Amino acid sequence: MNRGVLMESFKLLKENLSSSFTPLQCYETLKKSYGINNCYIMESLSGLECGEIMSVVGFDKLAQISIKGNELTISGIGQVKEVLKEFLNNCSYLKLDKESFLIDEKHTWDVLEGIYKVFSVKEHTNFGFFTFLGYDAAWHIEKLPRIIQKDNLELPDICLVLYRGIITFDQTNSNTVFEQIIMNDFSPIDINILEKEFKNEIEPEAQEKISLPTNISDSITKEEFISIAESCLEHIANGDIYQIQIGHELQITSNIDPFDVYLRLRKINPSPYMYFIPINDALVVGASPELFVRKQGEKVAMRPIAGTVRRGKNANEDKRNIDELLSSEKEVAEHMMLVDLCRNDLGRLCKPGTLDVNEQLAIERYSHIFHLVSNVRVELDDDKDIFDVLASTFPAGTMTGTPKIRAMEIIESYEKSRRSMYAGALGLISLNGDAVMSLCIRTALYKDSKYSIRASAGIVADSKPENEWQETLNKLGASYLAITGKEFEKEIERVKFDENFSYRCV
Repeated sequence: MNRGVLMESFKLLKENLSSSFTPLQCYETLKKSYGINNCYIMESLSGLECGEIMSVVGFDKLAQISIKGNELTISGIGQVKEVLKEFLNNCSYLKLDKESFLIDEKHTWDVLEGIYKVFSVKEHTNFGFFTFLGYDAAWHIEKLPRIIQKDNLELPDICLVLYRGIITFDQTNSNTVFEQIIMNDFSPIDINILEKEFKNEIEPEAQEKISLPTNISDSITKEEFISIAESCLEHIANGDIYQIQIGHELQITSNIDPFDVYLRLRKINPSPYMYFIPINDALVVGASPELFVRKQGEKVAMRPIAGTVRRGKNANEDKRNIDELLSSEKEVAEHMMLVDLCRNDLGRLCKPGTLDVNEQLAIERYSHIFHLVSNVRVELDDDKDIFDVLASTFPAGTMTGTPKIRAMEIIESYEKSRRSMYAGALGLISLNGDAVMSLCIRTALYKDSKYSIRASAGIVADSKPENEWQETLNKLGASYLAITGKEFEKEIERVKFDENFSYRCV
């Protein structure tokens, strides 16, 4: 496609707004106007000392590109859809098949890069594609076995969505900016009218009364998890792997409103990466603590989390637990192993001498747990872009183990349902090539009156399987509390567990 012709047909309009309204007021107004499936909110509510200080509200979906296996589909409206279809029709890596395209999975990232370049701009902008990578996006990078057939969520492997407008809240500089794409087939949005509505909107609050769940099911039992963990220890003893992440999935049937769950999560577990986002016919509700990747110009950073301990009942217990975490040879060794994996992933893309771990073994606190965190950063080679970064680093080693490919093969042989969004990533890739993407952990997906939540634990040579099971419960705690109003650890002790791995709520 002739880039010059496309540039004549659209432009970006950027306007500064007052800072007299909040992201929640903004989102609530737009949700009423455009619908819950046509807008999203991403907020930073903690981790401010690390630069996680931007919130974004996007609205009015113009186009969506979804990839599942070797099938690529496109939906959208007007000129944006036609521009994308023209590119896809002329892409040598795609073959038209009725209403969709067949994609050569070896070239998925080339296709994504091409789509991005259709709209790319040189000037700084936060406007861009909301981007979702499910865990199965890894099958578009490496040749991996596909053993697990059960897929409770049926999300795309990869999804790119272009919204007509985004409002960015820079919480460092108290600066609020509205950006919109303008094309020949529709008029600009009058932000002045919307801004008045934002200011008059009452900020939503979570309902005090919670609808109790009618059923809670687990993909495996505790005994089965322990058996799998013991098998993983054998793989480690045999030299197959050094570390592996094994987990399980809870499904909670409940009538509680998904946005109410988000509002409760904001209070229970304020995190650097909060999000409430529609993906197809599902809603993603998250409070992720972990940056997957950030790209600003030529600078790229990853912030691996590895090492977890539960919160105490008071400040003294908190301090004791932190001291135990920092002095644990197991937790520190596991953490450094995964930091080295990040270094290796980024080291393939960077300018010589720029690889740096500028923060190491820091403690970050959340509602139910403490985490060990480090920060790895590089300067990107001149011929590399964000899609090279994603293809080199995805999925995060903190979600798989090491060596990464062998760990993923073993995960595929032991877990009982596809991870789907879990251990994937989501965020914004702006049209100038910058990106901020978080890991999909501490996240619930709502679909067909069911919430799916998932957690895993890292198995290393001196792991005790019982403790690793407990770690998964600790990680599930905040999401479970937001959905049910109950502490999971206390609840699991008193509910009935049947032969179908279901908890009967009593």
